[in-house]
Amino acid sequence: MSDKVNDQQERPLLPSEEWTLSQGDLGLKAGFWNDSTRREIVFRPIVGWIVYHGVNLAVPTQPATNGFSPVVVSDRMWPTLAGSIEGYVGVFLKDMTPSQAREKAAEWAGDSGQDPKINTLQRGQA
Repeated sequence: MSDKVNDQQERPLLPSEEWTLSQGDLGLKAGFWNDSTRREIVFRPIVGWIVYHGVNLAVPTQPATNGFSPVVVSDRMWPTLAGSIEGYVGVFLKDMTPSQAREKAAEWAGDSGQDPKINTLQRGQA
């Protein structure tokens, strides 16, 4: 079997992706709603950050996807992106209390009523 592609066949263009993982919390912690009532925010320490850049080569006019997301330890003790854990609110200064964080989350959400995910939707500032 040959790895060569004949002239009539084209290889599909796969997305191009670059990412970097770094350690540290940058003086921040990740906040999550404690339950569906959204009355209390609980925190997880940030163990690192992932910075990524992706381009879909099959659609060259599509803009690149860039991101900067915190990495936390999941309930199963596995490093995971904070945004992939249910109830993720965003990142907060380490010295913020749960009530201060709740107020800030409400400010980020504004009147939209949507979940503020400041790392993925660029809403709010810590």
